[in-house]
Order: sequence, then structure tokens, then C-alpha cells
Amino acid sequence: MFRHKKIYWLSFIFLSSCIEDAPLDSLSPAGPYARSIDELFWLTFWIAVGVFVIVQGALLFSVFYFKEREGSPEPKQIHGNNFLEILWTIIPVMILAAIAVPTVQTIFDLAREPEDALKIEVIGHQWWFEYKYPDFGITTANVLVIPEDQPVDLRCGQMMYYTTIGFQS
Repeated sequence: MFRHKKIYWLSFIFLSSCIEDAPLDSLSPAGPYARSIDELFWLTFWIAVGVFVIVQGALLFSVFYFKEREGSPEPKQIHGNNFLEILWTIIPVMILAAIAVPTVQTIFDLAREPEDALKIEVIGHQWWFEYKYPDFGITTANVLVIPEDQPVDLRCGQMMYYTTIGFQS
């Protein structure tokens, strides 16, 4: 009985994570920063999928093609094949470079602060957030108000406790 409940809840959680047009859908980024991070994620994901398919294909090929057969002689031991050692050093370096170059570009793009950004200081207290708008001299509690189509510079400081800030677009 307990096992069926566990399977029921796991399938419920899995299926509920597949909801389209949910208010907090991380697979449909809305802002330019989120879109650049999403593009980097998908690039890295598909490179990883390609590496996985190639490695698993080579593994399965080797397991079935080179399996021990009745009457087969002892295989010849090969040590120190310079070509293979250079090859399996260069290929991972190229894969890492293919991931590192766009990652560094994205990091630098995201680090550039727009000049017309609305500056907001966020201070996390035990049960609430304090938002200060220094350009306007306004302070709010638990209400973050930002204009549409304007970049925002959130400065998180003086977090009194471990807190998480979630945003909905």
C-alpha cells in the first residue's frame, strides 16, 4: 500500500512539472538575461547529449563486438599508443573550449550593467524583505515594484538570514 502511494506521488510530481504555460516556467524565459542563460544552457545540454551518445555507442559497440568467444586467443596487449593518447586529450579540450568560450562571453555580457537601470537595494530580514529605491527615496516592505521594459539593478546586501528571492515575469 505504501509503495503505491509513493509511486502515485512521484508520478504526480513528475507530471505536474510538465505543465505548459505555468506562471513560473523556467523553460520559457521572458527577459533578455534569462534568454541568454537559456541559450547557453541548451548549447551545453546538446553538447553533453552528443558526448553521451558517442561514448555510450562506443561502449556498447566494444562490449558486443569484442566480447570473448569460444576458442578465441588471448588479446594482444597494447601499451603507449601515442596517437590515441593525444587524440583522447585533444577531443576533451575541444569540447571544453566549445563550452567555455560561450560561457565566458555570456558571463561578460551579463556583467555589463545598463546605464539606465533602476537601482533597488534588497535587504532580507527574518520574515520579510525590504526594498529601497535610492533614486526616489522610497522604501517598501515585501512589495517589489518594477517598471515594465526597463532594466533593473538589484543589489542584495545585508541578508540577515538565508533567504531566497523568486521573480515572476
